[in-house]
Amino acid sequence: MNVDNSTRIVTSPSIPQKDKATSKPLKNVPVSIFGVFYQSIISFILDNFSNVKERARLKVTCKKMKMIVEGTSSDKISKTLDYFCQQPKCVVTVSSYKKTPLSTFLYDPSSRLLFMGMGDDVNYRIAWFQFNGDIEIQLGYSDGFEFFSPIQFLAIDENRNFFIAASASKGNSMRSSIKAYEFKTKTLIRSINFFAYDHLDRFHYDAESGLLFVAFDKEKFAYIKILDKNSNENPITLFSDSHADMIVWIDFDPILDRVFSGSKDGVIKIWSLSKSQCLVTINSITSSDKSFYDKHRQWIVAGYKGNGIGIWDALTGDLQQTYVDADKTAKFSTLHYEEKTKIIFAAFNIKDAHGYISKIVALKIAGDDSITNEGMISYKSTYEVSLLDFDETSETLLSAGSRGLQLWNYKKGVLLATFFENYQILKFQWVKKEKKLYALLNRPASKKPFMVSLYYSLPQLIVQPSKEKTAKCIIS
Repeated sequence: MNVDNSTRIVTSPSIPQKDKATSKPLKNVPVSIFGVFYQSIISFILDNFSNVKERARLKVTCKKMKMIVEGTSSDKISKTLDYFCQQPKCVVTVSSYKKTPLSTFLYDPSSRLLFMGMGDDVNYRIAWFQFNGDIEIQLGYSDGFEFFSPIQFLAIDENRNFFIAASASKGNSMRSSIKAYEFKTKTLIRSINFFAYDHLDRFHYDAESGLLFVAFDKEKFAYIKILDKNSNENPITLFSDSHADMIVWIDFDPILDRVFSGSKDGVIKIWSLSKSQCLVTINSITSSDKSFYDKHRQWIVAGYKGNGIGIWDALTGDLQQTYVDADKTAKFSTLHYEEKTKIIFAAFNIKDAHGYISKIVALKIAGDDSITNEGMISYKSTYEVSLLDFDETSETLLSAGSRGLQLWNYKKGVLLATFFENYQILKFQWVKKEKKLYALLNRPASKKPFMVSLYYSLPQLIVQPSKEKTAKCIIS
């Protein structure tokens, strides 16, 4: 078993524009004991500003320094200390894994295990980490010859008995595979090779039933009983019908015996699992890969006719309600749906003089099931948004896309922080209870995505939101 040391970098928030001069020598500070002392203060603070372990000691040091300079003529030093000694608005610690290109990841909060799919065009494998406190310890790799194409999907059994990894072929020379591993020992317990020469497009694992749904070969659809001991070597059940284009969204309701799939051509199909047949076809969908299924109310929420949102009955496929944005030039990009509160966050891309930006609209489903934005707030992102999430406890909205990741105060519509500016966010996992973000990033014009894990001090962000002084946390 090989272990690769991770590269760990710590980043600090950038200083607001009008305070940036405090990080440089000031022309009007005389070359004296105070001038030297000033430079020592700034050097110490900047070196330790975002270090979680040093933060408490830093506050004590700041107070002692202020006592020394109070009553002197060194006003600029005093003002600098006033700025730096306050609780930082955005403190982050970032772990970065850059040595080997990554394709996907999955964090399990119950076991505190982090799984990552990685490869370098020769060997593709799974790496796993465990957490001791907040320290990530890499435990090892899977065998280097188990996968012959990039790992695109990871899932964990509800009872933590096993986990699944699937690699997706991108050409005739690369083979796809689906494998199950024993959770505790990480040993391979099953390999499914039915799709060896097919292009695997989309996966959905239902932990309750143990079924893995697979879209493959651009339009075909099947499901697998991962650990069915009574099944044959390839326990695959194919659906009798297919889509006319690549399948990009899958969901499942075991109580209704219904499977839902959406394709790139704007079609959602509702299937009977027991019959493996298509029952209903829904058209006029926009970006069906961003659809949501509400099991409690048995409806589908998805983009509608370019610049709107629609709700469809999951049994009949009938359109129930719609919302159409007032701006006809706005193009639907993505949505996030909160089942408990019946709130929809939708991002619409709008072209301006500098390219595309996104308008994020908060919508609520009223008592009569109508969609309205009355009394809700909209948010304006400076880049195209393709991913959204929401934390109800802290009332924080997360948006991510082509040039970074941002946190918003949901009720005030205030931008709290910007992370990973000018990096494309390919995927993220928000562990809200731990105040931690995992993200798969890509540099501009780079084909080697890497992953970061990020801790943040969200309470301070919410207590002191500011439109003028938005904290920006940037990878060095």
